[in-house]
Amino acid sequence: MAPEQRMFGLWPSPITPSALAVALRLNEPAWDTDGQTLAWVEGRSDRGVIVTRRLDDAATRDLTPEISVRAFIGYGGGDLTLARGAAFFVGQADQRIYRQDVAGGPARPITPPFGAASSPAVSPDGRWVAYVHSFEDVDCIAVVDAEGHHWPRRLAEGRDFYMQPAWHPAGNRLAWVEWDHPSMPWDATELRLAELDTSGPLPAVAASRIVAGGAEVSIFQPLFTSDGAGLCYISDETGWGHLYRHDLATGLVRQLTSGEAEHGTPAWMHGMRTFAELPSGALAVIRSTDKGETWSQPIIVSKQVLFDGVRDPDTGTPVRTGDIVPDIAVDPNSGNLYVVWQDQRFSPAGAHHIAFSMSTDGGLTWTPPIRVDKTPLNVHAFTASVHVAADGTVGVSYYDFRRHTSASSILETDYWFVHCHPGTGDCTNPENWAETHIAGPFDMRGAPFAGG
Repeated sequence: MAPEQRMFGLWPSPITPSALAVALRLNEPAWDTDGQTLAWVEGRSDRGVIVTRRLDDAATRDLTPEISVRAFIGYGGGDLTLARGAAFFVGQADQRIYRQDVAGGPARPITPPFGAASSPAVSPDGRWVAYVHSFEDVDCIAVVDAEGHHWPRRLAEGRDFYMQPAWHPAGNRLAWVEWDHPSMPWDATELRLAELDTSGPLPAVAASRIVAGGAEVSIFQPLFTSDGAGLCYISDETGWGHLYRHDLATGLVRQLTSGEAEHGTPAWMHGMRTFAELPSGALAVIRSTDKGETWSQPIIVSKQVLFDGVRDPDTGTPVRTGDIVPDIAVDPNSGNLYVVWQDQRFSPAGAHHIAFSMSTDGGLTWTPPIRVDKTPLNVHAFTASVHVAADGTVGVSYYDFRRHTSASSILETDYWFVHCHPGTGDCTNPENWAETHIAGPFDMRGAPFAGG
């Protein structure tokens, strides 16, 4: 068959919008209390799906194909836990906690439809679920019964932020991390231990006290030992993040790790963990002996040129974009690396455009940045993403305002896609990138705002 000739930019692309959406993210691994079922959240495009697998079954199963799972408090995380044959998770659409039997059946909400929830933690007897709740910029530790029959009760409030609720094995104590603005969770936090009155349908705090942390001390991941005798946590009070054990009977604190090593991590998100108790009672913890200082020397791809953010061309209002977030992809066959980011070096008017660079030697050296978007030079292009198809074709998607006019009452925004194949053309040449319109226009002024 003779090759078919078409005008430049009109040949079909092997990369489709759906191909861009298949990148898989794995988060929130959790074991059921019987130790036989493992679950995790798979990020598929804009959805989070709980996947489960039993030890005696090689097959995996999607537990939540109809409900996207993702918590939104802070920077997210704390999406899922398993207990007594049920998954407790946060629905992305309404931010309620749902309960769904791992064996099957429908999911049902157990918290009311207001505010947002995160970090569900089921009591050892399975009766209650403690969690972090946020409503109208007010955070708290709350508790609800595991069936959702009762209105939730606030257990702790008055601090700006809360994180990582953890139950005592007897179910009569609860620990969590709390702190106030303007500190971040790696700056100054406190570990609070609460004694619970469990005589009613929902527990209530009978007394509480701070047992660790304070000014310039960060606490991370409280965990009661399975024998109920100790409360373990990570503290950086020595300048390094070490593992400690607080004896609940005597109040004595013992440092379990030593040396110039980190055993915790900055708590950017809920649900993060760096240590766990094994069935034997031993503690398993990850460790960095030099705070990561033995990594190879930084390799600079390019200095990013940014001196102003993307703004609404009519009102001058800032537009939330991915301006400081590059995107990276690797060709699994050739090993080529590709990176894209927003940059203002290409436009005399200071408009943002999409920069592209590639490496063929594992990231040791990078090509000079080129502009790959086809947006007019004085119009913003933003929020780029890069993907590599199975045949090596490189695709980059982005948004722009090229079809907006000042006479319009909305901010017309379109979604575009350019592609290049390294086997048939030099991808460091902007002329070898062809553009396709994916979607739009839509009104950017009506787009959701993350607020962070």
